[in-house]
Amino acid sequence: MFNIQPGPTLFSQKPEVAWDLIASMYIGNVALLLINLPMVGLFARMLTIPQHYLTPSIAILAFIGIYTIVGNPFDLLLITALGVFGWFLRKLDFSLAPVILGFVLGSLFENNLRRALSISGGDWSILVADYKSIVLYVLSVVVVLAPIWLARRARRMESDRVTTNG
Repeated sequence: MFNIQPGPTLFSQKPEVAWDLIASMYIGNVALLLINLPMVGLFARMLTIPQHYLTPSIAILAFIGIYTIVGNPFDLLLITALGVFGWFLRKLDFSLAPVILGFVLGSLFENNLRRALSISGGDWSILVADYKSIVLYVLSVVVVLAPIWLARRARRMESDRVTTNG
């Protein structure tokens, strides 16, 4: 819009724009500080709202936000189905953090996988062509399996300790 090329040369090519951007960030931080300091008490009192009032309010705001952004009634059904799915996972004592992380990062993963396969002409070996990718795969497997192995080891050591002391 302003014929600006972002990057490290912005300070030498358009210094007025770069410094105006930095100044606007300082002004924004000061404005947020001035607005939020008097409202700290209100924010703290919001923590005392009972959950049976807060949960439907959040759900209504989520419905309004989804419908406003997308405008598709199917997305309202999708958010409801995901909410019910999350409720079932919580009842079954699943951790919701990995599910949410997978849901948020899933499309990013798919887009980049599609991009890599289109660059390679559909050749899947590009995913293991470099030693760096193999190291990342191995580290990912270790991160997933290490807690399971450590938990089993701790249980085994505890049972050994109980049998030797008992």
